Amino acid sequence: MRNIFTYRWITIACVALITVLLFASCKSTKLVGEDEYLLNKVEIQCDNPNVDEGDLEASIKQMPNRKTLGFLKFHLWTYNLTHPKDTSKHLPKFITRIGEVVGEPPVIYKSSLHYKSMRNLENFLQKEGYYNFEINDSLIVNEKHPKKATLSFQISPGKPYTINSITYDIIDPFVKDILLEDTSKAIVKAGDIFDMDLLLHERERILNQMKNNGYYYFGQSNFHYYADTTNFNTKVDIRLSIKKSFEADRYFLEEIFTRQRIKQVYFYVNFNRGKYAVEKEAYIQSLDTIHYEDFIFLVDGELKIKPEVILQANYIKTGDDYSQKEVKLTQKSLSALKQFKGISIIFRESKDYRREVWNAENPWLDAHIYLSPSNRQSYTAEAEGTNSSGNFGLAGVLTYQNRNIFRGAEIFSAKFMGSLQTLAGDEDLEERFLNTFELGTELKLDVPKLMLPLQSEGFIKEHNPSTSFRLSFNHQNRPDYTRTLGNASFGYKWQSKNDFFIHRFNPIEYYTVKIFNFDPVFREQIDSLYIRYSFENQLITAMSWDMIFNNQNIKKTKNHWYIWTNLETSGNLMRAFGPTINLPTSSSNAYKLFDLEFAQYIKADIDARFYQEIDKHQNLVYRVYIGAGIPFGNSTQGLPFVKKYYIGGANDIRAWQVRTLGPGTYSGGALFNQIADMKLLFNIEYRFDLIAFVKGAFFFDAGNIWALDKSDDREGALFDPNTFYKEIALGTGLGLRFDFSFFILRFDFGMPLYDPAFPENDRWLSTFDELNLNDFTLNFGIGYPF
Repeated sequence: MRNIFTYRWITIACVALITVLLFASCKSTKLVGEDEYLLNKVEIQCDNPNVDEGDLEASIKQMPNRKTLGFLKFHLWTYNLTHPKDTSKHLPKFITRIGEVVGEPPVIYKSSLHYKSMRNLENFLQKEGYYNFEINDSLIVNEKHPKKATLSFQISPGKPYTINSITYDIIDPFVKDILLEDTSKAIVKAGDIFDMDLLLHERERILNQMKNNGYYYFGQSNFHYYADTTNFNTKVDIRLSIKKSFEADRYFLEEIFTRQRIKQVYFYVNFNRGKYAVEKEAYIQSLDTIHYEDFIFLVDGELKIKPEVILQANYIKTGDDYSQKEVKLTQKSLSALKQFKGISIIFRESKDYRREVWNAENPWLDAHIYLSPSNRQSYTAEAEGTNSSGNFGLAGVLTYQNRNIFRGAEIFSAKFMGSLQTLAGDEDLEERFLNTFELGTELKLDVPKLMLPLQSEGFIKEHNPSTSFRLSFNHQNRPDYTRTLGNASFGYKWQSKNDFFIHRFNPIEYYTVKIFNFDPVFREQIDSLYIRYSFENQLITAMSWDMIFNNQNIKKTKNHWYIWTNLETSGNLMRAFGPTINLPTSSSNAYKLFDLEFAQYIKADIDARFYQEIDKHQNLVYRVYIGAGIPFGNSTQGLPFVKKYYIGGANDIRAWQVRTLGPGTYSGGALFNQIADMKLLFNIEYRFDLIAFVKGAFFFDAGNIWALDKSDDREGALFDPNTFYKEIALGTGLGLRFDFSFFILRFDFGMPLYDPAFPENDRWLSTFDELNLNDFTLNFGIGYPF
């Protein structure tokens, strides 16, 4: 079976694939009628680089059949192959159905849509401020393929109109003061292009500004733009007029806007929307009333959450001016408590106000905040397939969650896990099948505030902080040894005002690792290796900080960044105070706590990803990962095993199985020995739609791991700044993703291109000397790799 795939078979497969593609391409017009043209291409050429090409393309009403990989009209070819030209011939229904789902019918040129595209381009250019434009359009028929045509648009926008001046016509002196004191934030300024989109954005900014300063009833009908082009060739004078009404013959006093303030805030807790829909006001009258500080709580049944917790998330206060910003913040903060399945905030005129003038606006509003509760307690039982670091298995998870255990919106969860795994290795699958048994439990408590002696209410409202307590224990029975891992941690989490940054700081992270019941053969294998120290009992007392930056806007498809940084250190305080508190020492002069040598190290990581959206059907993702850990002081035996790096597998270099690459040029061949102190990783992945919920991907991966401890005796494992670039492994491949909305099932087929484990002159495409299935790697995963 060694030569099951040889060069001969690869050549035959490639020739067959090219033949099929050429055949399909020749037949791309087989369903095009006699007097019809297949719209093969749309060309848009604009001599002004300031005009966005994507916006011009969006104005075109008819585009050619979409391409995969930028040049393959896969969907058109599929449709043609499953639809015979002779309609009297009927293919099996399932084949036609495949064509309907996977394929895309040929796009036939239509003159009516050509005309609409021209009108759209003209409207777009005028909206952008280009009124002296010129558009030359033409339909070019392909001479070699007379049924194919290209639609061409040659666009010369000309000189744009620009804003010469901006003046304000505002009768209300208070409104005028609000707007003029904030003109530095104006989107439209003198000298800008006369762009209608910018004017609309400026209108939205002014609307928000007014609503954030108490003007609840202020709307778009309260202001108008007037543009004057009579005095200049390509310049425009803008006048912004803001009035309470644009009707004639209004008295001055009637043109003064009324600012609204909050008279009272009502919280409807445990609100039952079903009952209210049936009983209306009778249901409201049946609620219990509780006065707390300046607020009124109307409660259906028992008040199970402390009022101060709700008020901690509230920005709407009695006596304050109405603010749309504070309403949104209240909605967001109440949602972050994870106590309510429904939150709605409604403002009504206060009933306590009596109008002295019949048409005067009510200056007082009452805020009504309706809070429908979510289930307080829940139990879930899950059975799932797992792929942990390349080890396949079955797992069962039983989880209990209480969302309000101490009436302060604290979220407590208890998780119990059990799994059987097939551990990666050199043995036959039959010997490795479900050869690892694991049991674990985890207790976690999240409190929606910082558990500190001093903290301000302002910080809580602006940064949505929380405190987390975690306790876990894991018992793993493997063929080579038995391991127990205990963990206790305590930490804080908060976010930035703009929500782009999330910070986590764990002042206490406590790990204990105990390894026993060694298999004699395995013990003999590692006794002569540097890595043997990683299989000794360990104690880790760490402190860590990590930050996530994510500027993705889920409401819009656009390019965005995701950056994770982490800094971790361990053992410094224990080492510093070891002599003072008379800690015992080991034979290697390392201090011990609870009869275990504690680790001392510093570790840093950064994972940067850039998501480039090409269009709604395809995108590119770039990733760079750099991580390193340096042991020192009390860690005489290197980094702890659980803190070391490995490479390969479903989420980094997919051409190698997990822990089968590195460190450096080392080729020891044992999975347990292929871990190290430093990791470099680079990924590029092109993702594209195939059919319905099936998506495709092509990827290129590069990276390796290295040892930093000079006492590491594995040949070729040490990092050398002069030669490390020669030791970066390269792999490529393709993948399929099945997007079921609630989860994504992923298969990646990786192929090594450059293997640093081989001699330097034999590293490129060394796999293909004797090609067989074992030289390729099939990775299975849940979700995207990054």
